[in-house]
Amino acid sequence: MKHSIDRILTTHVGSLIRPQELREFLRAKEAGLPFDQAAYAICLKQAVAEVVRRQAEIGIDVISDGEVVEADPPRKLVQTWRMTMTPEMAAEAFTRLTYDIESVRGGVTKLTVTHDVTGAPMWAEVLRGEGELTGAGGGWSEILSGLKTLLETGQQLPFQSGPA
Repeated sequence: MKHSIDRILTTHVGSLIRPQELREFLRAKEAGLPFDQAAYAICLKQAVAEVVRRQAEIGIDVISDGEVVEADPPRKLVQTWRMTMTPEMAAEAFTRLTYDIESVRGGVTKLTVTHDVTGAPMWAEVLRGEGELTGAGGGWSEILSGLKTLLETGQQLPFQSGPA
């Protein structure tokens, strides 16, 4: 876990306020109404760039981007995702995360995480834990081990990756 005496560390996950034009496109898309897909793509790209710019301007230093593609509570969540902390990572394709949750015998819940990193080779390295010694994280094994420990014990597992 990161600690700071210089600033308040926060994590933001979720949608930020979207421009009216984008909200109109999203309503039409959700309702199955016709809309200009090229204009929608341009509007979406501009809206995301503006939000990322504003986040960086106020000091948020690790910015991610993505959308929920499918939600079927409590069974499935699919989202696109990418990190934009460097220009090189921001240039990579969006990755696709799928969380499948199912009940199995004995009251156990099975979580299957599938992370499609096609078109994102730098992010694939991070997820495999290859950047662990430089502080990039231990990949999904570290994240899921921490989640399992928290759910079973109520205690947070300290992150093991990064410089000593």
